[in-house]
Amino acid sequence: MSYDVSLRPRPGAAAPSIAELDAYFAGRPHTQASEGSARYANEDTEVGFGWCYDERQRSYDDSGPIALTARTSGNDTRALELVGEVEAVVRAFDLLVDDPTMNGMGQGELDREALLRGCLFASRFGLCVDVATGSLAPAEVPLYDDERHVAHWRWNLGRAALQREATDAVFVPRVDYMRHGDEVLASVAWVGQGPILLPEVDVITTIDTRDGGADLVVLRVAELAAALAAMPRRDAPLPHRFVEPSDPLVAALAAATPLQPRPTQLSHDSVLGRRYAEEVAAQYYEWTSREHRIAFGPASARGG
Repeated sequence: MSYDVSLRPRPGAAAPSIAELDAYFAGRPHTQASEGSARYANEDTEVGFGWCYDERQRSYDDSGPIALTARTSGNDTRALELVGEVEAVVRAFDLLVDDPTMNGMGQGELDREALLRGCLFASRFGLCVDVATGSLAPAEVPLYDDERHVAHWRWNLGRAALQREATDAVFVPRVDYMRHGDEVLASVAWVGQGPILLPEVDVITTIDTRDGGADLVVLRVAELAAALAAMPRRDAPLPHRFVEPSDPLVAALAAATPLQPRPTQLSHDSVLGRRYAEEVAAQYYEWTSREHRIAFGPASARGG
């Protein structure tokens, strides 16, 4: 089972050649192309999917000459990124879209909101199937605030460009997620040396160098708030602070209490926004003809 969208030229227009598409995809960030196919793999967001536009794909009468294929299940940020890549190809070659997904946009001019609606429906349905087949346990799904989850995805999506702009003199971290008991925490890693652009996260993973040690510790940002308040705040591209080591910050890092036991790392695609998880549960209820209710995440993590 997969999520599939096809692209085709306008009536009377020629489809872009395989060589043209190879060149286009080779120039796209996070994409590798080779003789009729391309693979998108963004290490910062952990989103991946494939493109096919070879001669075999072009021979199908019931599909466009350019096809995207992704796994069905996914969170809402995966859908945002996927639709953004589809939109880029459509704009580059002036193409039409064939989206057969239930609740999707159907055929014709790109309707970004309708395409996103269909991709989200498919993503939720894939999660429903994962639950039904036992490959996903609802109570074990990590939940996080929806708005902050999307903000962190946007940060990661633009992280590489922001790093190039900042040069190697400033570290631009990737936002990751960790589990601490029933709590899901957004985190960045920072060794505490040199300046960093610090987005709004819950914890910092750093190195405890006291007494000559070199252990990794996870510290709550809230315990560093007073020292961080003196650092310049910027709102673009997303809220963050330009943080440089200072005596108050170094002292705050040394005084902060490490989380115990140390939180465990989570994959990006395993984390769902709480509201999005409720939408998946509602879709599962409808899909099973209102026979089975599910709730994602441990009970203590569903609110707030």
